[in-house]
Amino acid sequence: MDKWEEFYSPYFESVEELKHFVSSCENLTLENNNHRAKIMMHQGQRLISLADNSECMDIERDRDLCTIS
Repeated sequence: MDKWEEFYSPYFESVEELKHFVSSCENLTLENNNHRAKIMMHQGQRLISLADNSECMDIERDRDLCTIS
């Protein structure tokens, strides 16, 4: 299973629906007006993964790594 299917599988009732969703998004090209769906699929995974991993961060230790200059 690819990383998109693995990540989004809990949100679909069937493997067929999941595969249709992922392939529909992944097959979109920049020329397609719906290309934003592909971007949203990718960004949704990234944002949720970051939020899940933020619980593991040590804010005091990593403060300097998060400073924006």
